[in-house]
Amino acid sequence: MRGDAAITPQTVNGYKPEVVDAYEVGLKGYMLDRRISFASAAFLSKYKDQQVSTQVVVPSGIASSIDNAGSSTLYGVEFEAKARLTSSLSANVALGYIHAEYDTFSRFVPAGAPNPLNPSQTLTTGQVVNVADLYGFQNTPEWTGNVSLTWVGDVAGGTLAVTPMVSYRDSYQQFEQPLPLLDQKAFTLVDLTAIWTAPGGHYKLALTGKNLTDERYRTGGYNFGVATYNNSVIGFYGPPRTVSASLELAF
Repeated sequence: MRGDAAITPQTVNGYKPEVVDAYEVGLKGYMLDRRISFASAAFLSKYKDQQVSTQVVVPSGIASSIDNAGSSTLYGVEFEAKARLTSSLSANVALGYIHAEYDTFSRFVPAGAPNPLNPSQTLTTGQVVNVADLYGFQNTPEWTGNVSLTWVGDVAGGTLAVTPMVSYRDSYQQFEQPLPLLDQKAFTLVDLTAIWTAPGGHYKLALTGKNLTDERYRTGGYNFGVATYNNSVIGFYGPPRTVSASLELAF
Protein backbone atom coordinates (compact mmCIF):
# COMPACT_ATOMS: atom_id res chain seq x y z
CA MET A 1 0.00 0.00 0.00
CA ARG A 2 1.27 3.46 -0.89
CA GLY A 3 0.96 6.31 1.60
CA ASP A 4 0.65 10.06 1.09
CA ALA A 5 2.93 11.69 3.66
CA ALA A 6 1.37 15.12 3.00
CA ILE A 7 -2.04 13.83 4.15
CA THR A 8 -0.99 11.03 6.51
CA PRO A 9 2.35 12.13 8.02
CA GLN A 10 2.88 8.86 9.92
CA THR A 11 3.53 7.16 6.56
CA VAL A 12 7.19 8.25 6.63
CA ASN A 13 7.73 6.18 9.79
CA GLY A 14 6.74 2.92 8.13
CA TYR A 15 5.17 0.28 10.33
CA LYS A 16 6.31 -2.40 12.78
CA PRO A 17 5.85 -6.17 12.53
CA GLU A 18 2.65 -7.48 14.06
CA VAL A 19 2.91 -10.08 16.81
CA VAL A 20 0.38 -12.79 17.66
CA ASP A 21 0.26 -15.15 20.62
CA ALA A 22 -1.71 -18.17 19.41
CA TYR A 23 -3.05 -21.05 21.48
CA GLU A 24 -4.85 -24.14 20.20
CA VAL A 25 -6.09 -27.40 21.66
CA GLY A 26 -7.67 -30.17 19.64
CA LEU A 27 -8.95 -33.71 19.60
CA LYS A 28 -8.98 -36.23 16.76
CA GLY A 29 -10.31 -39.74 16.78
CA TYR A 30 -12.60 -42.50 15.57
CA MET A 31 -15.94 -43.82 16.79
CA LEU A 32 -18.28 -46.76 16.21
CA ASP A 33 -15.70 -49.21 14.94
CA ARG A 34 -14.02 -46.48 12.87
CA ARG A 35 -17.19 -45.75 10.92
CA ILE A 36 -16.94 -42.13 12.09
CA SER A 37 -13.75 -40.06 12.10
CA PHE A 38 -13.58 -36.53 13.48
CA ALA A 39 -11.22 -33.63 14.19
CA SER A 40 -11.96 -30.72 16.51
CA ALA A 41 -10.05 -27.68 17.72
CA ALA A 42 -10.49 -24.64 19.93
CA PHE A 43 -8.22 -21.63 19.49
CA LEU A 44 -7.34 -18.24 20.94
CA SER A 45 -5.22 -15.56 19.25
CA LYS A 46 -4.08 -12.24 20.70
CA TYR A 47 -2.65 -9.68 18.26
CA LYS A 48 -0.37 -6.76 19.09
CA ASP A 49 0.70 -3.98 16.70
CA GLN A 50 -1.76 -5.42 14.20
CA GLN A 51 -1.20 -4.23 10.65
CA VAL A 52 -4.31 -2.85 8.98
CA SER A 53 -4.69 -1.17 5.61
CA THR A 54 -6.83 1.93 6.16
CA GLN A 55 -8.50 4.40 3.85
CA VAL A 56 -9.50 7.87 5.02
CA VAL A 57 -11.84 10.24 3.18
CA VAL A 58 -10.20 13.66 2.84
CA PRO A 59 -11.24 16.75 0.85
CA SER A 60 -8.93 15.77 -2.04
CA GLY A 61 -10.17 12.18 -2.23
CA ILE A 62 -8.95 9.01 -0.46
CA ALA A 63 -5.81 8.70 1.66
CA SER A 64 -4.44 5.16 2.14
CA SER A 65 -1.79 3.76 4.43
CA ILE A 66 -0.82 0.74 6.49
CA ASP A 67 -0.92 1.30 10.23
CA ASN A 68 -0.14 -0.71 13.34
CA ALA A 69 -3.72 -0.08 14.31
CA GLY A 70 -3.61 -1.73 17.70
CA SER A 71 -4.63 -5.04 19.23
CA SER A 72 -7.33 -7.65 18.82
CA THR A 73 -8.66 -10.90 20.25
CA LEU A 74 -9.93 -13.87 18.25
CA TYR A 75 -11.28 -17.14 19.56
CA GLY A 76 -13.39 -19.94 18.17
CA VAL A 77 -13.88 -23.63 17.46
CA GLU A 78 -13.69 -25.89 14.42
CA PHE A 79 -15.16 -29.34 13.88
CA GLU A 80 -14.98 -31.80 10.99
CA ALA A 81 -16.38 -35.31 10.74
CA LYS A 82 -16.79 -38.05 8.16
CA ALA A 83 -19.25 -40.91 8.57
CA ARG A 84 -19.52 -44.15 6.59
CA LEU A 85 -23.29 -44.65 6.66
CA THR A 86 -23.47 -47.71 4.41
CA SER A 87 -21.15 -49.52 2.04
CA SER A 88 -22.10 -47.04 -0.71
CA LEU A 89 -23.04 -43.87 1.20
CA SER A 90 -20.83 -41.53 3.25
CA ALA A 91 -21.31 -38.08 4.75
CA ASN A 92 -19.03 -35.15 5.55
CA VAL A 93 -19.75 -32.21 7.82
CA ALA A 94 -17.67 -29.19 8.85
CA LEU A 95 -18.57 -26.36 11.21
CA GLY A 96 -16.60 -23.30 12.26
CA TYR A 97 -17.21 -20.48 14.70
CA ILE A 98 -15.01 -17.43 15.25
CA HIS A 99 -15.41 -14.35 17.42
CA ALA A 100 -13.09 -11.56 16.31
CA GLU A 101 -12.95 -8.05 17.70
CA TYR A 102 -10.53 -5.18 18.00
CA ASP A 103 -9.43 -4.25 21.50
CA THR A 104 -7.86 -1.06 20.18
CA PHE A 105 -7.91 0.41 16.68
CA SER A 106 -5.93 3.64 16.49
CA ARG A 107 -6.52 5.49 13.24
CA PHE A 108 -4.93 8.74 12.17
CA VAL A 109 -7.58 11.16 10.94
CA PRO A 110 -6.16 14.13 9.00
CA ALA A 111 -7.24 17.72 9.43
CA GLY A 112 -10.41 18.57 7.52
CA ALA A 113 -11.85 15.05 7.81
CA PRO A 114 -14.93 14.15 9.90
CA ASN A 115 -14.30 12.85 13.40
CA PRO A 116 -15.26 9.13 13.31
CA LEU A 117 -16.54 9.36 16.90
CA ASN A 118 -18.62 12.44 16.08
CA PRO A 119 -19.33 12.67 12.32
CA SER A 120 -20.89 16.12 12.66
CA GLN A 121 -17.51 17.45 13.82
CA THR A 122 -14.70 18.28 11.41
CA LEU A 123 -11.19 17.99 12.81
CA THR A 124 -9.12 21.16 12.63
CA THR A 125 -5.88 19.25 13.32
CA GLY A 126 -4.77 15.71 12.54
CA GLN A 127 -5.48 13.32 15.40
CA VAL A 128 -5.12 9.66 16.31
CA VAL A 129 -8.57 8.30 17.23
CA ASN A 130 -9.44 4.90 18.76
CA VAL A 131 -12.31 3.53 16.67
CA ALA A 132 -12.31 -0.04 18.03
CA ASP A 133 -16.00 0.20 18.97
CA LEU A 134 -16.93 1.24 15.43
CA TYR A 135 -14.85 -1.21 13.42
CA GLY A 136 -14.89 -4.96 12.84
CA PHE A 137 -12.86 -7.62 11.08
CA GLN A 138 -13.20 -7.82 7.32
CA ASN A 139 -14.07 -11.08 5.53
CA THR A 140 -14.59 -12.87 8.84
CA PRO A 141 -18.04 -14.51 9.07
CA GLU A 142 -18.93 -15.65 12.57
CA TRP A 143 -20.32 -19.01 11.40
CA THR A 144 -19.33 -21.18 8.46
CA GLY A 145 -20.28 -24.73 7.62
CA ASN A 146 -20.88 -27.31 4.96
CA VAL A 147 -22.42 -30.76 4.69
CA SER A 148 -22.20 -33.25 1.84
CA LEU A 149 -23.24 -36.80 0.95
CA THR A 150 -21.40 -39.10 -1.43
CA TRP A 151 -23.04 -42.12 -3.04
CA VAL A 152 -20.84 -44.58 -4.91
CA GLY A 153 -22.22 -47.43 -7.00
CA ASP A 154 -21.72 -49.56 -10.09
CA VAL A 155 -23.33 -48.03 -13.18
CA ALA A 156 -22.91 -49.11 -16.83
CA GLY A 157 -19.91 -51.28 -15.98
CA GLY A 158 -18.07 -48.41 -14.28
CA THR A 159 -18.24 -46.60 -10.96
CA LEU A 160 -20.47 -43.58 -10.40
CA ALA A 161 -19.90 -41.15 -7.50
CA VAL A 162 -22.54 -38.49 -6.83
CA THR A 163 -21.86 -35.73 -4.28
CA PRO A 164 -24.39 -33.01 -3.39
CA MET A 165 -23.05 -30.29 -1.06
CA VAL A 166 -24.60 -27.40 0.86
CA SER A 167 -22.32 -24.71 2.31
CA TYR A 168 -23.18 -21.75 4.53
CA ARG A 169 -21.34 -18.49 5.20
CA ASP A 170 -22.51 -15.99 7.80
CA SER A 171 -22.71 -12.25 7.16
CA TYR A 172 -19.42 -10.35 6.96
CA GLN A 173 -17.92 -6.93 6.28
CA GLN A 174 -15.83 -6.17 3.23
CA PHE A 175 -13.76 -3.63 5.16
CA GLU A 176 -13.04 -2.91 8.81
CA GLN A 177 -15.56 -0.07 8.70
CA PRO A 178 -19.17 -1.26 8.20
CA LEU A 179 -20.56 -0.34 4.78
CA PRO A 180 -24.14 -1.53 4.14
CA LEU A 181 -23.80 -0.99 0.38
CA LEU A 182 -21.02 -3.60 0.17
CA ASP A 183 -21.22 -5.77 3.27
CA GLN A 184 -22.51 -9.26 2.53
CA LYS A 185 -25.46 -10.90 4.28
CA ALA A 186 -25.43 -14.60 5.14
CA PHE A 187 -25.83 -16.91 2.15
CA THR A 188 -26.00 -20.59 1.24
CA LEU A 189 -24.57 -22.32 -1.83
CA VAL A 190 -25.72 -25.65 -3.30
CA ASP A 191 -23.37 -27.70 -5.49
CA LEU A 192 -23.60 -31.12 -7.12
CA THR A 193 -20.91 -33.29 -8.71
CA ALA A 194 -21.31 -36.61 -10.56
CA ILE A 195 -18.22 -38.54 -11.72
CA TRP A 196 -18.35 -41.77 -13.71
CA THR A 197 -15.11 -43.76 -13.89
CA ALA A 198 -14.70 -46.36 -16.60
CA PRO A 199 -13.49 -49.90 -15.80
CA GLY A 200 -9.74 -49.82 -15.25
CA GLY A 201 -9.84 -46.10 -14.57
CA HIS A 202 -8.60 -45.12 -18.03
CA TYR A 203 -11.09 -42.27 -18.38
CA LYS A 204 -13.61 -40.32 -16.33
CA LEU A 205 -16.70 -38.33 -17.19
CA ALA A 206 -17.71 -35.56 -14.81
CA LEU A 207 -20.73 -33.29 -14.58
CA THR A 208 -20.48 -30.42 -12.09
CA GLY A 209 -23.07 -27.85 -11.03
CA LYS A 210 -22.04 -24.88 -8.90
CA ASN A 211 -24.33 -22.43 -7.10
CA LEU A 212 -27.39 -24.28 -8.37
CA THR A 213 -29.81 -21.91 -6.62
CA ASP A 214 -28.15 -18.98 -8.42
CA GLU A 215 -27.33 -17.18 -5.18
CA ARG A 216 -26.07 -13.61 -5.62
CA TYR A 217 -23.25 -12.76 -3.21
CA ARG A 218 -20.36 -10.30 -3.01
CA THR A 219 -16.76 -11.40 -2.57
CA GLY A 220 -15.11 -7.96 -2.51
CA GLY A 221 -15.44 -4.33 -3.46
CA TYR A 222 -14.12 -0.80 -3.46
CA ASN A 223 -15.55 2.17 -1.63
CA PHE A 224 -14.84 5.42 -3.44
CA GLY A 225 -17.97 7.13 -2.19
CA VAL A 226 -16.67 10.67 -2.50
CA ALA A 227 -17.24 13.33 -5.13
CA THR A 228 -13.63 13.12 -6.36
CA TYR A 229 -14.35 9.60 -7.62
CA ASN A 230 -17.94 10.26 -8.72
CA ASN A 231 -19.27 8.51 -5.61
CA SER A 232 -18.20 5.12 -6.96
CA VAL A 233 -19.06 2.08 -4.84
CA ILE A 234 -18.01 -1.09 -6.68
CA GLY A 235 -18.91 -4.68 -5.79
CA PHE A 236 -17.36 -7.92 -7.05
CA TYR A 237 -19.61 -10.96 -7.13
CA GLY A 238 -19.17 -14.71 -6.93
CA PRO A 239 -19.96 -16.85 -10.00
CA PRO A 240 -23.65 -17.37 -10.83
CA ARG A 241 -25.14 -20.81 -11.50
CA THR A 242 -22.69 -22.76 -13.64
CA VAL A 243 -22.83 -26.25 -15.10
CA SER A 244 -19.79 -27.88 -16.68
CA ALA A 245 -18.80 -31.24 -18.12
CA SER A 246 -15.35 -32.73 -18.49
CA LEU A 247 -13.60 -35.79 -19.86
CA GLU A 248 -10.34 -37.05 -18.30
CA LEU A 249 -8.14 -39.57 -20.07
CA ALA A 250 -5.33 -41.52 -18.40
CA PHE A 251 -2.55 -42.84 -20.65
